[in-house]
Amino acid sequence: MTSICHTATIWEGINGHPLFLTNNPKIYTEEFGLCLGIGGSLLMRSEISEHLQDAVMETPMEYILLETDGPFVKPVRPEDISKKWEKARNTCLILPAVASKIAELKGVTVEEVLKITEDNTRRVFGIGACAIR
Repeated sequence: MTSICHTATIWEGINGHPLFLTNNPKIYTEEFGLCLGIGGSLLMRSEISEHLQDAVMETPMEYILLETDGPFVKPVRPEDISKKWEKARNTCLILPAVASKIAELKGVTVEEVLKITEDNTRRVFGIGACAIR
């Protein structure tokens, strides 16, 4: 499989993250110091998400971010969805399920995933403390 990497030229001291990762995360994390954005793709059928699940398992938590991916990247249809799934869009509402899947794969709690990925997001994007919790 190949990877589509959405990053500009990487300058020293500039942070970033590749999108739609499907192969060798060590290239991004170890060689470039980039974080991996993990979103709804992780919740797709296993034959589609297998490589991403492997990447999550082998990537240290300090290199993982939560993201929504594109609006067209939807996970497997939940059984309780009443509207037509074909017209549904991927939104940030799916992030708790993504965090839960990461926690399952990494053998940690969801709270740990949320705390670490929040810290990572603040570091990568230079965001200070937030007034709202």
